[in-house]
Amino acid sequence: MISLALAAMFLPLSHFLIASTRLRGLLVHRFGERRYLASYSTLTLAAFAWLIVAYLRAPTLILWATPPWLAALLLPVGLVGSVLMVCCCREQPIGLNTFANNPSSLPSAIAVAQSSPSALSTCNQARGLR
Repeated sequence: MISLALAAMFLPLSHFLIASTRLRGLLVHRFGERRYLASYSTLTLAAFAWLIVAYLRAPTLILWATPPWLAALLLPVGLVGSVLMVCCCREQPIGLNTFANNPSSLPSAIAVAQSSPSALSTCNQARGLR
């Protein structure tokens, strides 16, 4: 567990203390840009690997056992959340006023929700991102 705590502190500290200070400029000046990037990337990968290994070796402590009925209860909550996310990620958000003023827009909202492979891609398409 101590290894996990040390690895979890080392990874962000290595970023903040090296890349975000004047030390970066000194190291680039001394070793050159390519060598600095190679050594910094190696250090970051090693720190990340240490974090993964420490996490996998850490003891498991179960704090909460999820009751089976909770999964059945959360399914409709997830469905409602997904529909709300699709509705709010459109260029012109769908709201109750949209349906009250134009009842024919309801089928188009359902079509958007059904045709989308994922809610994230729907949000990205609505915002013009690909």
